[in-house]
Parts: sequence; C-alpha cells; structure tokens
Amino acid sequence: MSLAPHVPLEWIGFGCVLVAIPVLIAADALADVFQKRNGPLARPLPWSIILPIFTGLSMTVTGIALTAIRFPDVVALVPAAALAAVMMAVTARRSGHVGFVWAMLVGLLLAYQSSPVFFRELAKTIVHHGAAAVREDRLPIAFYGLTYLPLLAGIAATAVWHRRRGDGVFSRPMTQFTVGLSTLLLFASLTHIKAMFPVGLVLAVGFTAQTFLFRDRRLLLTALAA
Repeated sequence: MSLAPHVPLEWIGFGCVLVAIPVLIAADALADVFQKRNGPLARPLPWSIILPIFTGLSMTVTGIALTAIRFPDVVALVPAAALAAVMMAVTARRSGHVGFVWAMLVGLLLAYQSSPVFFRELAKTIVHHGAAAVREDRLPIAFYGLTYLPLLAGIAATAVWHRRRGDGVFSRPMTQFTVGLSTLLLFASLTHIKAMFPVGLVLAVGFTAQTFLFRDRRLLLTALAA
C-alpha cells in the first residue's frame, strides 16, 4: 500500500526540496566542469546546465509552496526554506546571478519568520508578555521591527564581509535587502501609535549603523526619519 496518501502535504513538500538538492548539486558539478574546460560561464548557458537548474528550482518552489500550505502550522517550512536558501547560495556562487541571491534571502526570511514553531510555547509566552506590555490582545505587526533585528544584523554583517572580499554578487543584494526591509518595518511601525517610539528608536540606531557599515551617507536621512 502506498504511504503517499497518509503523508501530510507539508512533508511531501519537504521531500520535494530534498530531491531538488542532488539535482542542483549535479548541475553545479556540471557547471564546474564546463567552466574549467571553457573558462567563465558564457551567456547563454548551455541546455545541459540550464535544464537541471530549472528542474531543481521548480521542485524547490513547489516544495516551499506545499510546506506553507497549512500556515501558520508550518513546521516543515523552516528546514525546507533553510535548505532552499543554502542551495540558492550555491547556485548564485556558480552562476554569478544576483537573482539567486534574492531567492536565498527570501528563503532565509521564510525560515526566520517560521522558526518560532519549534519553540511554540516560549514564543507564545514572549508574544503574550509583549502584548500585555503594550496593552493589546495580540502583538501587532507594527512591532515586527523589534523581532527582525537579529536577522537584519546578521545579513548586514554578512554583506560587509562579502564586500570586503570584493564579492558584489552577494554584497549588493544583501545590502539592498537590509535597507529595504528596515525601511518597510519603519513604515509598518507608523500603523500603530504604540510601536512608533520603540521601533523607530531601534531602527534609528540600525540605520545609523548601516550608514557606517555600508558607507552610504544617504542612510543618515532614514535614520533621522526614524
């Protein structure tokens, strides 16, 4: 008897991501051989490389969609998104295409957002106390600027590390992602009067730090706005 009808859809999705990994690794190995024989990968890429990459990416996207189908009960989404992010990083390293870096960042964001399912009771306690502190039934989305701070700090530090190595393929998208998400969270804080001060204060410090890390004085304007 087949076990497939008895396996939850989210774990079938996780299986799709697992199957996509060797496909993408094989494509990366093939691209490595091609690159050693012919020099840097030419554009357009040969079909022998494009086809396994497309297959692996299709399976990855399908797997992520299936793991998130029962949101917010998304236990399988965390490892699936994390593995997908790793494979997108490998593909970006080989292809030199920033689109894969953005896909990696989306995977990291999904894994980070869904990670509380592994310590659900602790997360509920923290959210409950946070909501009680601001006298709300639930912690509003406007306060997400506080919860995303570790993710923003980690990506910003990694972007600086890549920039010092002269790796613009990773550093530029990661810098844009950090600044863009910080700005989005700042606007989100404006939707709730109680979130404007704490989130604005934290993001003001964050934008000031980004000004020095990314060597972009324009970020001082966003720090002043925060």
